[in-house]
Amino acid sequence: MDTSDARLFCLLKDCYFEPTSASVRRPGPREVAKMVQMDVRTVKARVRNWERSGLLQYYQAIPNYRLFGIRSTSFMVEMADPSEKEAALGKIHLIDGVTSVLDFLGDKILVWLVYEDEDQLAKRHALLEEVTKSRKIQRFLDEPFGPVETQLSGLDWQILGAMRRGAMKPIGRIADELGVTRKTVRAHLEKLVASNAFFVRSIFDVTRVKGLIFFGIAVALESELREEAIKELDLVVTCSVNCFVKMVTRSGSVFLAMWAEDLEGVENSMLSARRIRGVKSVELMLYKRVTEYPQLVDGLIERKVSEAARARAPVPLPRRGRV
Repeated sequence: MDTSDARLFCLLKDCYFEPTSASVRRPGPREVAKMVQMDVRTVKARVRNWERSGLLQYYQAIPNYRLFGIRSTSFMVEMADPSEKEAALGKIHLIDGVTSVLDFLGDKILVWLVYEDEDQLAKRHALLEEVTKSRKIQRFLDEPFGPVETQLSGLDWQILGAMRRGAMKPIGRIADELGVTRKTVRAHLEKLVASNAFFVRSIFDVTRVKGLIFFGIAVALESELREEAIKELDLVVTCSVNCFVKMVTRSGSVFLAMWAEDLEGVENSMLSARRIRGVKSVELMLYKRVTEYPQLVDGLIERKVSEAARARAPVPLPRRGRV
């Protein structure tokens, strides 16, 4: 991969995008091209090439979590004893609500989980403390799922389930699988797209990507110079080809997801951030591996389909006794 390929790959791999339309549900090439500062035709050509070669395996439909009545957040876990991290990683996924775990080199783990309310979140936080034996666990990032105004029908949920591992699945194929007409599927998809009911993520065969180092830097800022520092950070680091995601953490620091071809590139990104006036500290987090647990969302979709089916089922009339 050249520099442009690498940034495009990182952006598509880690970001959720709104579907372009009911029929074309891959991330919009114009939006992506603007984000990676590339020509639209170049983005289209490279994505098509990755699709044909199998590097881009499929597009995953991600329902808006608000439709389930849940939210998503993450906790940064600092292990008291790094030698116990592997044992903890083998247990974290057993906690209800865990959707993914990002293992960093060293003593840190980032755990993403979903929750219905603050009481449930507190219980899952306590379980995380118990499993990891860590007392240094901080709320880190929140997943930015916006509100959804519409109510989904059973068929809506069936369509989302059909697209779960194939968001680009043709309308005709979805219609055949669900036993309805193409016109019906198209109408429901148009409603789902218009209401921000789902997002699309590109799933890659990451084992075929060699020679890239993925890392994050958490940049803490001085409060009185915060706005000035963020502007400079955007000019110097965020807009560089090595940065593909920028988020603000719960503590107010800026987290940048980045890539580099070698350790010198990693160090240069850190130094560029440190030189900015108003930056208090820069913490490096080298990615080791990411483990995802899609079964939770799969189960929630199946539950919604079942609930809708039960709601449609006719209520049996009571039997009349003999007179």
